[in-house]
Amino acid sequence: IADDDLAAVQNLTTLETLNLSVTNLTDACIPFLEKLAKLKTLNLDETYITDAGAARLQAKLPQCKLTFKTKP
Repeated sequence: IADDDLAAVQNLTTLETLNLSVTNLTDACIPFLEKLAKLKTLNLDETYITDAGAARLQAKLPQCKLTFKTKP
């Protein structure tokens, strides 16, 4: 899954759980994920999301349990 692939996901506004672990996603996908206002759980383990990107996303989705660990 690439960053631009999430353009379609942003329209799933009632989505509550999303697992995007072990993908090549970067901070470029965050604008798409920020639109998922009902998201309760988001797994971004083993991605290229940065600490700053995760903090931005958590600020936009405070109700969401965000799990992330950057790829080595």
